[in-house]
Amino acid sequence: MQLSLQDCELERKNVDEKYRELKRNDQQSRNLFMHELAAQHTAQGNESISNAILRMTRNEELRLSHRRIRNITKPFLGATEKVLTLINNSSNDETITTNKEIIEKTLSEENIQKFSTAYSSPFLQKTLIKLVDQATTSSTAKNILHGTFSNPIKISKSTKLFLKHLKMPPSILNTPPNDSQC
Repeated sequence: MQLSLQDCELERKNVDEKYRELKRNDQQSRNLFMHELAAQHTAQGNESISNAILRMTRNEELRLSHRRIRNITKPFLGATEKVLTLINNSSNDETITTNKEIIEKTLSEENIQKFSTAYSSPFLQKTLIKLVDQATTSSTAKNILHGTFSNPIKISKSTKLFLKHLKMPPSILNTPPNDSQC
């Protein structure tokens, strides 16, 4: 069987829409199914099976309501309340603190240390930062992705090699932008 790419994309889109519709109504459909199943077993005279099915549905409802309550009443909505910090003394001991100011300072230092390593990347060097803005919306950024960038500035061999590897493959370059409805 031969299918074109457009047929496959259309079929996938239709299946995704059907899945989203079923997912939206899954809890109601399950409850209806379980109650109908219990009614069928009652009609056949299987009271014990019917009662077991109804108990299962009640337990599922209780579990769901407890989960909602637990999520709503979660302390600090998941915020950091304890942090392992280094104490500046001779032994460089680590300690757990609950002091909000120390937590904030520690997390700030950790983020600065983590994100400052990006400053050595080729795009944050003075030669390329003039051509490629921070949001990478310039024509130079598009030229790099299309593989048509010709460097009017002097850049290192490793940066040139890095830029060559940023070229989009033809399979991505030739496809239209993603559908925003997916």
